[in-house]
Amino acid sequence: MALIQDILASKAPRDIISIDPRKTVTEAAKMMSHNKVGSVLVLDEGKLLGVFTERDLMNKVVAQDKDPQTTPVQEVMTSKVAVGKTGMTIQEATEIMSQNRIRHFPIAEDGKVINMISAGDILTWQAKQNEMAVRHLENYFLT
Repeated sequence: MALIQDILASKAPRDIISIDPRKTVTEAAKMMSHNKVGSVLVLDEGKLLGVFTERDLMNKVVAQDKDPQTTPVQEVMTSKVAVGKTGMTIQEATEIMSQNRIRHFPIAEDGKVINMISAGDILTWQAKQNEMAVRHLENYFLT
């Protein structure tokens, strides 16, 4: 059975993109845009406090007429965050993401966030696995 660590091994290495909870929404949005990501982890001295997503920006800032230049991220972040582990199956991760309606899933080991996977990462991994299976079957039947 495939594990989260399999997805992490197939991803290009990348630093964890995080922001201090006291930074503004504007700073978070610029960071997300610069890094071409849909969310940033909100960390305070390495401790995960929450996640700030594009959905938070739309629903908790824009729709609420809050000023992004003065609103701290901690005021509008999602603080209830599901966290996975490298040894969990991809199926378990997919179920948690689906149940919680989330697209970004922090992965932690020993209480420290080490990476993040997205729904896109899971789809990409599954597509590669399907392609490999098709090639294997083609080779089997054509030889």
